[in-house]
Amino acid sequence: LARPDEEFAVRADMGFGSYDRLDVKGSLNIPLSENLFVRLNGASQQQDRGFSRNETLGVRVNDRSIEAARAAVLYLPTSDLEVLFSVDWVSDDANGIVPADISGRARPVPDSLFDVASGIDNFNEVTSRGATLDISWQADAFTIRSISSYRELRQFYQLDLSDQPVPIYYIDNDGEHDQFSQEVQLQGDATVAGNALRWIVGAFYMKEWNTTVIGDVINFQLPSGLRLPLGRQFKVLDNDVDSYAAFGEVTWQLSDAVGVTVGLRYTRDVKDVDVVQFNAAGAVSYDTQTLVSLGIPIEQTFNEITPRLGMEWQFSDDILLYANYTRGFKSGGWNSRVTNAAQFYAFEPEFVTAYEVGMKSEWLDRRLRVNTAAFWSDVEDLVLGTAGTTPDGAFQTLNADADIYGFELETTALVTSSLDVFLTLGLMDARYKNLGDDPQGFRGRRLPRVSDMTLKLGAEQSWDLASGALLTLGADYSQTSPYYSSAGTDRITRVGTVELVNMYLRYDDPDERWYGSLGCRNCFNKEYFHSMLNFPALGPSVGFAAAYPGDPATLMLNFGTRF
Repeated sequence: LARPDEEFAVRADMGFGSYDRLDVKGSLNIPLSENLFVRLNGASQQQDRGFSRNETLGVRVNDRSIEAARAAVLYLPTSDLEVLFSVDWVSDDANGIVPADISGRARPVPDSLFDVASGIDNFNEVTSRGATLDISWQADAFTIRSISSYRELRQFYQLDLSDQPVPIYYIDNDGEHDQFSQEVQLQGDATVAGNALRWIVGAFYMKEWNTTVIGDVINFQLPSGLRLPLGRQFKVLDNDVDSYAAFGEVTWQLSDAVGVTVGLRYTRDVKDVDVVQFNAAGAVSYDTQTLVSLGIPIEQTFNEITPRLGMEWQFSDDILLYANYTRGFKSGGWNSRVTNAAQFYAFEPEFVTAYEVGMKSEWLDRRLRVNTAAFWSDVEDLVLGTAGTTPDGAFQTLNADADIYGFELETTALVTSSLDVFLTLGLMDARYKNLGDDPQGFRGRRLPRVSDMTLKLGAEQSWDLASGALLTLGADYSQTSPYYSSAGTDRITRVGTVELVNMYLRYDDPDERWYGSLGCRNCFNKEYFHSMLNFPALGPSVGFAAAYPGDPATLMLNFGTRF
């Protein structure tokens, strides 16, 4: 979001769309004095008519209600001191995130991904709020910056993962998550051997507190149609995180054309967990001491040094070549969403060593822009989540090694003074490696949610009207090749080729004070799903495959003004 500044400005936008959608957003920037400025932002998205039809309850579901607000104050007490304080709030109340069971195992396959049958009220209520204080002091040779932040998140949801009139399996979650972070940076410029050098050093600390009540309700459906209700099990899970880091980076301009960047970061993450699991009768199934007795660690510490090395070569005024090497990691944790203590195991941290080379260029008197990149990521202990792949249908968090190769192309061309065209292309090959005896059956499979090819191309044509107004017509086409939506091995999780078309027509008045536009997304109403939870079986029960659909075709009429 834009920072407060010295210019008074007002902006307001409103949109009306399919499924009773109403979008409103606005911003107000007020200079209170020569050194004190305020910016207020607000937004609301209401979609009262859901995308999906619940045939069991006779209502529409998968609707949306999102509201957000932010206030920021910029204070400049002196020419070298800057204080920026901001607070923000977001409320996301989704009335029914209901997937469609397309497996045909527990009930007939629905005619559409938007025909669902869950017999319970599905909801997901999320509230997030936070505050940030950013202070910078400019000295003669360096700048000191302090960034303090506090954030809290509250989430309460109930989701039927099976999409059945009497759910086979649904979950509930009531979580409170609080986070404080503090970062201090010291940065400056210098000259070494006659060449410019930019440097930054800093330290970071984050403290996170998480308390979650997680419920699981299972009603086994036997092949005969009989039900075996097992009741609600739930756990109370406390998880704290302390993260410490120290970092530094130097960029040295070896010549007018060549620059080299070297960076290093030390990270220490300390995590602990405390848990009590209750069975359907309300008795304790296991707790933290049970984990200790099984040899499962209840505290984990991760210490890692991760480097970065980069080089840029300004080959000519219009061509920049670059190469980067980085190594990063994500700390491990626990497979906590289980009702069996033995499955509450610790998993390893994930490491990625990434290499990239690329070019940023402009051609034909800067009417054509071409950017390319080729990369390879060597992933050690990739963290994967699976569900329904064990005999008892337990959630699993697994580690697996992988190689990810890719190529990206971005082009934009000014064909005429009023016609722009663009094309982006992504090619990727992502495979598991070092599988050993391959207990999960991953050999020969691609990584989940990775498409071999993504393509997007579009154009924007504008006309200058006699009144001085501007009329713009834009359209784009995207294609995503097939991919597996989960880490499991069942073919039902495969998402086929997805082709989408978006279009819009926009009018800007001669003074650029207001605009109006009409647009459609997924204009040809392509029906597809983007993710899935697949449970082939839960013990003696039949299974299900819950597919989450992408948005259907929607129209939006927008108006906006700014001054």
